[in-house]
Amino acid sequence: MAKKILNLHEEATNLRLKEVCDTYGAHAYPKIRVADVLPIQGSGISNEDFRFALQAHFDFIVCDNEQIPQFAVEFDGPSHKDAAQRRRDAKKDALCDRFAFPILRINWRHIVKKYKSYDLLSWFVEHWFLAQEFYEAQCKGHVPWDEPYDPMMFFTLPGRSHRFPMWLSSGLRIKVQELHKKGKIRDSIVSHWIGVDKNGHYHGVSWLRTNDAEAIVVESGMRKQRFPVSEGDLLGEILAFLIFERLEAVLSGEESAIPMYEVNRILHATAAKYEMRSFAGHSHDKPNTAPVL
Repeated sequence: MAKKILNLHEEATNLRLKEVCDTYGAHAYPKIRVADVLPIQGSGISNEDFRFALQAHFDFIVCDNEQIPQFAVEFDGPSHKDAAQRRRDAKKDALCDRFAFPILRINWRHIVKKYKSYDLLSWFVEHWFLAQEFYEAQCKGHVPWDEPYDPMMFFTLPGRSHRFPMWLSSGLRIKVQELHKKGKIRDSIVSHWIGVDKNGHYHGVSWLRTNDAEAIVVESGMRKQRFPVSEGDLLGEILAFLIFERLEAVLSGEESAIPMYEVNRILHATAAKYEMRSFAGHSHDKPNTAPVL
């Protein structure tokens, strides 16, 4: 009996990739050999890396409408925690770095969890194509050359019913402001502190004061990507969703807020472990430390 080409998770990834790629006239292909994408011939890489590229494959390759590979997508399931598999992943990452070829690593949460109208895989891929169209428009003079690309500022997109569709937390932030105006919570904005560890992975804490003495707090992280995206900005969006989920539970009486001193303890413990990358929200004491509430 023949073997399946794609497992359940890879099939779901393939379907999601196809949906986004079809919108932009692009194509996604599974199980493409690394050596068929990267120009390894005569490149000077080691014999070991050369053999690896001949034997290994990318889970998916996304090509533009001229069939030119643009980036790879790798689905990292439970087996990727295995030491041998991690070494193979590191080899593949190093080859992509060597040839400046973007690679996006995802897991099951990138597919099943929805943020507004997006799962994270779709958001990443649409971000890629929007960026390419934006830079092409700049080259043609349709967009000022000094205008920065910001996916959060796209007001509408074809097939997306929400305003600012790429700004995932926009609706939630408006709801927070409305709850503040009604006197149900202390803060009118969601605050966050995001740092990075020695491996380049992002870690964040987000908080929201429900009254003068208590707040809700959540923590999350995002792995470093070899893909042109701001992991810190996207993590800030995810933290806003987590905060709002916790807020709804607190307001319904299912959960309780915690004392302010406990929130400060969490913030300063996080700031002690990671190098600060961004802060948004209420005033803080020093730029490289966690805020004092």
